[in-house]
Amino acid sequence: DFAVTASLSLDADEDSWFEIKVRQLGNARLTIAALDLRQLAEETDQARATASAPAAALPRPGAASRRNVVVIGGKNSAAEAALDLYRNGANVTLVHRQAQLGSTIKYWVRPDIENRIKAGQVHALFETHVQRIEEGRVIVSNHKGESSLPADQVFALTGYHPDFAFLERLGIRLATTNKKPAIDPETLESNIPGIYLAGVVIGGNDTSHIFIENGRFHGRQIIAAITGKGKLPDQEPVAPPGE
Repeated sequence: DFAVTASLSLDADEDSWFEIKVRQLGNARLTIAALDLRQLAEETDQARATASAPAAALPRPGAASRRNVVVIGGKNSAAEAALDLYRNGANVTLVHRQAQLGSTIKYWVRPDIENRIKAGQVHALFETHVQRIEEGRVIVSNHKGESSLPADQVFALTGYHPDFAFLERLGIRLATTNKKPAIDPETLESNIPGIYLAGVVIGGNDTSHIFIENGRFHGRQIIAAITGKGKLPDQEPVAPPGE
């Protein structure tokens, strides 16, 4: 029997018992707590410029049609959002402070976004900084000076990092250089017995190599460890959707 619940906090006492505070908890022989580590926005000029702007969720298919949308960022999230919005009929402008798209964009996403930009289907402004967001427009600046972009919606996708303070409160050791948590690479159990980590958090500050496409295999490793079944078969290679 399993209980699936929403975790609010996780505390460990000196005897290594864990208290999981939840909204609801049913009786179960085994409880697996999937912790939602609050993702924190990176402290960048772009992020600060948009800090007072309301966060926008990606619209339903068709809802963005013929709307002017500005996507801020130049890595995976920004590229995928720009493509999705374009294919749903939006007039998309991608604003990135670097001279080119991020080197860590997924290999099957890169040619798609680059071709859309080359064809003029997604307008891209590189080496451009967001100065402020106003009602119906975004003020940006680059070597040509300051200009205004029409914007019905703005998506600031400039990066994030896991809540490292939360992990440290649990007693999990973090590397000083890249904040990678101390885990067993085979079982994904941390240095605190009974706490397993999965997903992008195991990369620390290096969040560009673990995605949904490969992070989903972490669950298999953890289940193999807690059931005592040993190492499961090698994980399948990560392939683009549809292959």
